[in-house]
Amino acid sequence: NLIADIDKDGKAELFGIVSNRSGNPSSPPTCFFLVGFRYAPGTLVPLYDAVQIGTDRPGIIGIADMDGDGKAEIYLRDRIYAAETGKLLATGSGSWDVDVSSGTVAVNITGDNKMELVVGTKIYGIPSLTNRNPAAPAALTLIQDMNLLSADKCFVKLANDPIEYGVDTHSATSVADVDGDGFLDVVISGALNSNIGKTAVFYWNVTKGTVSYFLPPDPTYINGWPWGTGRVNLGDANGDGKIDLSFVAGSQLFCLTTDGAGTGLVPLWATPRTINDSRSGVVAVSIYDFDNDGKPEMVYRDSQELVIIDGATGQNKLWSTICQSHTYTEGPVIADVNGDGATDICVPCAAAKFDVNDPIQQQALGEVRLFFSNANNWLPTRKVWNQPGYFVVNINDDLTLPFPQLDQGLVFSNGPCPNGLPGPQRPLNQFMNQVPFLSAQGCPVFPAPDLAYFGDDPANPGVDIDGDGVYNPAVVVTPPICGNLGIQAYFNIVNSGDLPITDNVPVGFFNGDPLNGGTYLHNATIAINNLQVGQTLVTPTINFNGPGTEFTLYIVLYSDGSLPLVINNTKECSIANNTYSVLIKPDPFTVTIEKVSDNFKCDNSAPDNGELRAHIFKGGVEVFDFSPYSFQWYNGIGTGSPIAGPAGTDYVITDRAEGDYTVVVTNTQKGCASDPVNQNIVRLGNDPDITINVLSDQTQCSPANGRLEAVIAGGNTGFTFEWFDISLNPLGIVGPIANNLTAGNYLVRVSKDGCIKISNPATVNGPQIPDAQGQVVQHIVDCSNLNSGVVKADALFNAVVQNPADYQFDWYYYDNATSTRGSILPPVHGSGQTRTGLP
Repeated sequence: NLIADIDKDGKAELFGIVSNRSGNPSSPPTCFFLVGFRYAPGTLVPLYDAVQIGTDRPGIIGIADMDGDGKAEIYLRDRIYAAETGKLLATGSGSWDVDVSSGTVAVNITGDNKMELVVGTKIYGIPSLTNRNPAAPAALTLIQDMNLLSADKCFVKLANDPIEYGVDTHSATSVADVDGDGFLDVVISGALNSNIGKTAVFYWNVTKGTVSYFLPPDPTYINGWPWGTGRVNLGDANGDGKIDLSFVAGSQLFCLTTDGAGTGLVPLWATPRTINDSRSGVVAVSIYDFDNDGKPEMVYRDSQELVIIDGATGQNKLWSTICQSHTYTEGPVIADVNGDGATDICVPCAAAKFDVNDPIQQQALGEVRLFFSNANNWLPTRKVWNQPGYFVVNINDDLTLPFPQLDQGLVFSNGPCPNGLPGPQRPLNQFMNQVPFLSAQGCPVFPAPDLAYFGDDPANPGVDIDGDGVYNPAVVVTPPICGNLGIQAYFNIVNSGDLPITDNVPVGFFNGDPLNGGTYLHNATIAINNLQVGQTLVTPTINFNGPGTEFTLYIVLYSDGSLPLVINNTKECSIANNTYSVLIKPDPFTVTIEKVSDNFKCDNSAPDNGELRAHIFKGGVEVFDFSPYSFQWYNGIGTGSPIAGPAGTDYVITDRAEGDYTVVVTNTQKGCASDPVNQNIVRLGNDPDITINVLSDQTQCSPANGRLEAVIAGGNTGFTFEWFDISLNPLGIVGPIANNLTAGNYLVRVSKDGCIKISNPATVNGPQIPDAQGQVVQHIVDCSNLNSGVVKADALFNAVVQNPADYQFDWYYYDNATSTRGSILPPVHGSGQTRTGLP
């Protein structure tokens, strides 16, 4: 039987093989039918009338969406049926009693875009299955035939049981990547060289093109167990990371592994294990590491008991219970059958009053029984095992059919698992085994909540390390102000595990690594209520005292602060991510600089008198006790130019010139310092540079017209001006310009903001007086004309005759006897530089 949700309606459909028998109930079956059902409350409703298959036992059925069209196909032997109608869609042409396995596998073994049907020695391509109601079934296309590769051929093992089963074969196919090369291989139970040949198990390495086989010996039958072997289980039996082949043949349980080349078969166990099965001798086995110790266990149910043995040797019975059966091809199912989160072993059997030698109808006493760990300490697993030839990737968790199937050989990680299982990790690479609950690395894990810190690294402020587009530090700490002890902290945690968590989580806070000399600071409790998987939580703010110095804070979940460190963790799966460390630097106390005075002086040569004073504040309250503090002042902005002590190491700095100054205050007891702060001293008072420009000398005697102008470097704005002569007698002139000055030396007194400065003197030159040079142009040479004399005068500067037009010439009579000037010549003699008609 098998089960799958073929129409994705959330309800699974059930499929099976039924038979009818002639004569009495113990007679062999005469005909077989395919049936399908859907669930309805309290009953099962047939999907269609039973579909006749034929008189040969159809073997073990399977189901898959073979071509990815969203429709399910039932496959049995070399036939493919539409799951929804039972219509035969495709078929092969082999003989079921010769070379067609009773258990086949639908799997993508060639790497194309659809599955192939592996039928023992043959790999068939799937025809188009679009027509769900063909007039005749399509033909399967042979892709590869193992029997063409070797002189040793594989056939089905044909058995004849005239009492119960008739002529039949139970040879079956298993598929996995046996040698770990990344390609699927085929393992076949059958017979060597004919259908009545020696019982054999064949290993076909499809990619390498090699075939090897193993002949399981039987203590009674020279050709091996007459029914052949049970379907071969492919899984890691001893925890070495390699695929092993485990199967039953009669009353013996064998376990094989590959040789050094990976293409041959050798026994893994020193001897096969003897079991109780004198009936079919072809039951199936399963492998599971129940306690996740890296040492898998093997489970089988024979005719008398359900047994768990060690997988490494097969000789150690770890647990067993009475569980009797007439036996056929069935094996134990390992799954969370009842959905309670715990792993179960599901088998059909009877607990007592059962005689294996009684007729087959004795099986009516059988029951479906579940076994589980009463301590709930078995490694959890899936809720799914849907068909006899189950392999992990053939069915989804919701019982829908995957397409494409996941790669059985998918490598989750390359390293070893915590349980010691060596890498690479290929947890899906098995056949007829269950996969446990896995970590992201492909390692078996017990599902549990897992609290971890969540967010960006606070050591890199503003850097979005986790790439979510937001800077959100994992731990947020408000450090103490330097000199104080109080710390506030909250942090972000995430449930990165597999189950929700509700718990009161103790949290320990330590100064330094608690595993390496750290000391206890504080402990608190965080109440967590139903934190779902992937959900985050911001803790309340927790207040505690630190040492007041710079230190590394360790926050440890599930620690009550006890030292040596004790992790009180029973609710979650990992303590490795329960510790977070962050560097705590006390915030600098606040320092301000008061400008007591700027540098006020009127004379540049006067002593500087700027003064600054540092003030310390903690939490907005000024500190007046400076005994724990030291001060260092610097010239300029920054700490590149320290001012030597004692002047530069006091809380106040005096006699400073204009400029920038910086101070750093250090708490010498706690070793922490303020941020550098700076202040500026400016120059007040003035010692201006005064320039007096001569705008005009005195060029006329009256009114005097000399002019001077006072100019201040940087501008005259704000200055007052008062003018004086060289003897400091005030002229009564104010303002930058002095007008109406006679020839002489002058100075100006300039004042501003209480500062006074007297300039150097400036000179106004007097008027320029030319030299006069006269000459007789004409003497009196005519006695009849005594008024015929002519004189002329020139104006000279520096012996250079000047333009007479620029001068006024006034002529006078001169008394030679007394050497005095007489009266001015009358106009009758003319004007200008030349005079005529002189006597």
